[in-house]
Amino acid sequence: VERAAVYGPVHMIIGRALWQVSPSQARMEYRLAMTQAPELQSYVLKEAVNLVGNYEDARTLVPEGPGRDQGLRTISAAVGARLPGTQVLLDEDILRGDPGLREAVVRQVSSMTRSLREPWCAGDNGEPLGCLDRALKAAKDVTERNPASCEGPMLRAQALAAAGDAKLALDELDAVVDKFDERAGCLKAMARIANEAKLDARVGIAADKLAKVPCSGERECAANLIAAGDAETAAGRALRALVHYRRAYERYPQTELALERRATAAARAGLHVEALDCFTRLAKRSPGEARWAEAAARERQFLGAAGLTPPTL
Repeated sequence: VERAAVYGPVHMIIGRALWQVSPSQARMEYRLAMTQAPELQSYVLKEAVNLVGNYEDARTLVPEGPGRDQGLRTISAAVGARLPGTQVLLDEDILRGDPGLREAVVRQVSSMTRSLREPWCAGDNGEPLGCLDRALKAAKDVTERNPASCEGPMLRAQALAAAGDAKLALDELDAVVDKFDERAGCLKAMARIANEAKLDARVGIAADKLAKVPCSGERECAANLIAAGDAETAAGRALRALVHYRRAYERYPQTELALERRATAAARAGLHVEALDCFTRLAKRSPGEARWAEAAARERQFLGAAGLTPPTL
């Protein structure tokens, strides 16, 4: 440092040396490293974000100069699962510079809806209205900025469901979802909300709609059908899931995922001949994957125990 006052890599090394001795000094060194050598930012933040324990820690880590905005975004994305309140505040900083940045708005709503019962999220009266109101306002802003997208209504539904009104969330989303061209994401959200609320009938409605969404190619169609099957699987309905997985495999047989899901669903539903066929195909496709041959062997055992002769495949 004495020989070269501007030398980012050495500040990164100093930050590592100070990690346990002085976390605050280490954050400053990491910040200097990114400010002086912006090209190191992705490497520095992979380790430096572990020193963030609150919003103030995060702010002291944000580099100055041209890497500031990207640094804010990276830090916000990295701490969200661990520190949702910090993520919300960081995203407010981001949105002050770019009010329409979609990823920041979506992260904010997600963080707030996950944390409605946390103290930092409460309104003045101690109820979870602070974050709920902000999440609903953010969802409304998204809708107004892009009325052709289903994302705003989806964010609103997620917030309402998190606040305990899953039925209203599903009713509102179901009333508008069909008018959007790109609606697969919203239908997946509907299925997820319904599953979390144990509303099995609504899971089926969302899954059936998802299975019928117009798609641009066989691969996309298969992905939607797999998602529909996954929704039914989460609801514990293997036979209904199997119908979607079969169709996915028929539409795009190249995808191993559809065949894997079909095999597992068939086994759960007690359709051991079909499960054996699918697991055998998987074993042939991926001979290095021992689990498929083992699964096929288990299905043969089930059939033998039932007094049935396993088919030759």
